[in-house]
Amino acid sequence: MILCGLPVFTINSYPLPSPKPLDFVDYIGWAIWVLGFGIEVVADNQKARFAAKKTGTYIDEGLWYYSRHPNYFGEILLWIGIFVGSSRELVDAQWAVVVSPIFIWFLLTKVSGVPLLEKKSDVKFAGDNGYLLYKKNTAEVMLWFKGTATEFEDVSGGGENLLASTGK
Repeated sequence: MILCGLPVFTINSYPLPSPKPLDFVDYIGWAIWVLGFGIEVVADNQKARFAAKKTGTYIDEGLWYYSRHPNYFGEILLWIGIFVGSSRELVDAQWAVVVSPIFIWFLLTKVSGVPLLEKKSDVKFAGDNGYLLYKKNTAEVMLWFKGTATEFEDVSGGGENLLASTGK
């Protein structure tokens, strides 16, 4: 939590020389925060509603149509917004607080969030060609346009077209 909250802790720990009126950077920072918070809340609500249906399949609707982990995208944006919103007050070594959004991105995409969930889903939906296409055509974290692949290669390296080999 200390690394995540560094921009907030830093700004609140040092007296400001004189209060500055809000400007464009402040508005941009807080707009990014609101967007990130909104994406995270919407994605979490969509996933909760989907889980309540108990279909046993993967979620590929709403924000989840454009990203396999939109809630993490929202979380990353939220912390980028906090950093941007605090940036006008940073001086000298205080700029090191940029580690906060970088740490969040690294943690969620390389350590705890995405890798663990991707591994679990890969095992759970291993034989599901629809899931494999969803994974190939859908951005991992960032909300982005859908890919257009209609078939995929065998991940074992044999180069076999799995959709053709399964008849689907």
